[in-house]
Amino acid sequence: MKNLEITLALVILGSALFISAETNEKSLYQVNSVETVDGDTIDVKGEINATVRLVGVDTPEVSGENSPREFNLSDTESNRRCLRKWGEEASSFTENFTSSEEVTLITDSLAGKRGSYGRLLAYVETDSGQLGRKLLKKGYARVYESEFRQLQRYRDIQGTAREQHKGLWGCS
Repeated sequence: MKNLEITLALVILGSALFISAETNEKSLYQVNSVETVDGDTIDVKGEINATVRLVGVDTPEVSGENSPREFNLSDTESNRRCLRKWGEEASSFTENFTSSEEVTLITDSLAGKRGSYGRLLAYVETDSGQLGRKLLKKGYARVYESEFRQLQRYRDIQGTAREQHKGLWGCS
């Protein structure tokens, strides 16, 4: 019994040290009030009040023009309409994803804390998972090529969605 207690204590201590090391590299914020700006941007209130841009993803615009070339598509009116449709789907998904749960924001030290427009850069997580990964998996977003810790994982998710012609990857 004594050996089991010692083993359990070591496992708990190791987990605590691992979590502590992870937390030193990123900042965490809990927020309860979220308003969707578009698929990759939200306004939050809670532990921090800020406009948040999702790390590593870019969804099509809903209020501005889309450049199909940014999504490796030919620049046609049909593709602009298609991207706008998927931008609306992404915004709707983001609103539903963040509406009923407490949201955790996690910054990424590689990405930096603020983007070029002064918005907080963060991963958005709920009990349902991580928003950026879900947007990519459904084909509602593309990987925003920049420096961040989950870049390769995001590329893999996008590759699968693209191969399956999901969401915006079904635009011609």
